[in-house]
Amino acid sequence: MEYTVKEIARLAGVSVRTLHYYDEIDLLKPAYVRDNGYRYYTEKEFLKLQQILFSVNWISNLTASKGFSIRLISMQWECWRIRKI
Repeated sequence: MEYTVKEIARLAGVSVRTLHYYDEIDLLKPAYVRDNGYRYYTEKEFLKLQQILFSVNWISNLTASKGFSIRLISMQWECWRIRKI
């Protein structure tokens, strides 16, 4: 199934402008763009968008918490990065 940018924006609860921005910064590219410039997404891109939004919400909640510490997050990030190497 394919979705227009407007349809996927509505399904995900984001603005069309957000999806255009994600495309501009190569965070989420549409499956294809027609000659008229319209962006189309498939289920694959929709699932990736859900992962992106989950990450954004997780970071937002984390930074809003009382125990938030940049130093702690930096240490956790470094541990994660080392495990990925």
